[in-house]
Amino acid sequence: MKTNLKFIFFWKVICHLTALIVFIACLYPSSGKVPKYEYLDKILHFSSYALLGFLYSQVWNLQKLTSLFTRLFLFGFLIELLQLVSTTRSYEHLDLLANAAGIFYGIIFGISLGSNFFQLIENLRFQSHP
Repeated sequence: MKTNLKFIFFWKVICHLTALIVFIACLYPSSGKVPKYEYLDKILHFSSYALLGFLYSQVWNLQKLTSLFTRLFLFGFLIELLQLVSTTRSYEHLDLLANAAGIFYGIIFGISLGSNFFQLIENLRFQSHP
């Protein structure tokens, strides 16, 4: 994990809370209504997992990004398996594909920022004020 962050515990909590929100949202009973846009569900999967990939890439050891991708993918796979026992949700291979694409994009985006987004926030917060 990144050790140059002053508030690493706080940033990890943010990451885990985001994952919890994704978990709850994916398992929350569906209204049963047909979405207005056919692939809105896949866009939401992609976006949610891109956010997770990005956030976790900011606190994850850059030497172990394969591990990060695998863990987030397994997280999504677990959710899909849990949807098998849901009466209002269903397992879909395309959801897993959207999750994987989102994770990959989020990690790449996080790396492209130099994995220091949280560091930038910390630096802004603690700049001296006259």
